[in-house]
Amino acid sequence: MPAAPSDSRTSAPALSASVEPREVTIGDSVRVTVMVGEPGKQTEIVPLAIPKGSELGAFRVLESTGRPDGELVLVLEPTSTGRLEIPSFEVEVRVPGSTARRLRVAPLQVAVNSVLGEGDATLADLRPQVELPVPWAWKTMVLWALGIVSAALLAYGIFRWAKRERSPAPRPEQALPPGVTPEAWVRGELEALLARGLVEAGRHREFHIGLADLLRRYLELRYRVPAMERTTEEIELELGRALLPGDAIALTGAVLRRCDRVKFAKHEPVSGEVRDTVELTQRLVDLTAPAPVPASGAESSPTGVAEGAAVGGG
Repeated sequence: MPAAPSDSRTSAPALSASVEPREVTIGDSVRVTVMVGEPGKQTEIVPLAIPKGSELGAFRVLESTGRPDGELVLVLEPTSTGRLEIPSFEVEVRVPGSTARRLRVAPLQVAVNSVLGEGDATLADLRPQVELPVPWAWKTMVLWALGIVSAALLAYGIFRWAKRERSPAPRPEQALPPGVTPEAWVRGELEALLARGLVEAGRHREFHIGLADLLRRYLELRYRVPAMERTTEEIELELGRALLPGDAIALTGAVLRRCDRVKFAKHEPVSGEVRDTVELTQRLVDLTAPAPVPASGAESSPTGVAEGAAVGGG
């Protein structure tokens, strides 16, 4: 006759339990591992009446975890010292396709030591406070340092700008000899510049530098505009603020730009170009020179006197 099929309920699964560590100090915890094996089957083990926070003998349950791989883990904390026993407790083993079984775990022994030395019944002195290293916030410190350096540089720049040496405002009455007007001065200086023979010698750059400086100085003397420290565009803006006529501003820009081309762009003037630049300068001086003031109480001409006498005699 064939053998009758075996009933899994007739044989109990193998159950094993261990505790680690077996010797601890009060305040430490121990780990109880319960394992059940059912060959070829998935087994789940569940503790009975051992929830987290409950008491198990002289131990408090900190963790109670059952897993479907046939392992149960209890984390226990002793509440007293000495050689303590973890009492026997029941677990339920669940195997798919079989009836759940209740099994009992055998007691386990744990040695729990006191924090006091042997024979010492007094509390130890408090230890000094532990100095924990504080990590430096490098990113924040670098940002702060960059901000401080930037602020210092900005303050230094403002200070240097405020303390910079400023050119004194042009004063024609002090810069020129008595009785010499700006237009008379610039005409004499222009004649002296032409008399140096720079154009004839081909020294065009030197001539145009002298002509530009001469015109800028004239504008300073005539309108008290700091033209020596300004670009051509800035001078045109300054002359506009001084309410000069548009044609005078245009002539100024034309002469200075011609000089700039020779000074900075190394332009070589063609025949007649230098003469045109000089004529533009002379036209600008004529345009900006103040109109002569007519003498008060004009004297009668001799012809008028004679004519009056003749009429009177008639």
